[in-house]
Amino acid sequence: MAVGQEKIVEKIKKGNHGELISSGFWLSQVFMLIATVLGVYLAAQTGLKQAIIFDDLSDKQEQYYLRQSLYDEVTDNVAILKEYDKNFLKQGVLLDRSTKAYPDVGFYVWETMKNSPATLEIPSYFISETRRFYSKVEFIIRLLEQRKLATGYASKMLRAEIADIEPVLQKLKQNLDGIALELKQNDIVVTSDLNAY
Repeated sequence: MAVGQEKIVEKIKKGNHGELISSGFWLSQVFMLIATVLGVYLAAQTGLKQAIIFDDLSDKQEQYYLRQSLYDEVTDNVAILKEYDKNFLKQGVLLDRSTKAYPDVGFYVWETMKNSPATLEIPSYFISETRRFYSKVEFIIRLLEQRKLATGYASKMLRAEIADIEPVLQKLKQNLDGIALELKQNDIVVTSDLNAY
């Protein structure tokens, strides 16, 4: 060992290391360790909680827009079918003319929903009732096209289907209003108004 290194070793040996054997030093180190672990745990918990809240609100927002689209599509289709009934079926228009002007009912949202995992988060009541409505309306239109159904009877059947779906639409609208309110309480504003964009 060099002379300089020997002096440093001497100073270290002669130094006062009494605080290392005191219980106060070790107690403070233990508390510091506990505080660090606790701080990291609490920060992780808070971060996890915020991530869960964010994910939940994002899902609700996606659900709102999906349900709003379904509501809009079915509402539009009901209006188209009412117009078709009024202009053709109720008037007893000859079968040839009415089948050439069968209603152009839209299924874009309904078809798109089949490929969306978010669809399964919609209450089954809304999905089932919409499926039944579309199925029965397609059946009526198909029978008209095949000239197997009289216009008067088709009108009666179509009005019955419309009467069955309208309460479902009201419940879906209430459901949408509830989701919109919950999102608004979390400072997320959703709207179906195109002018808002």
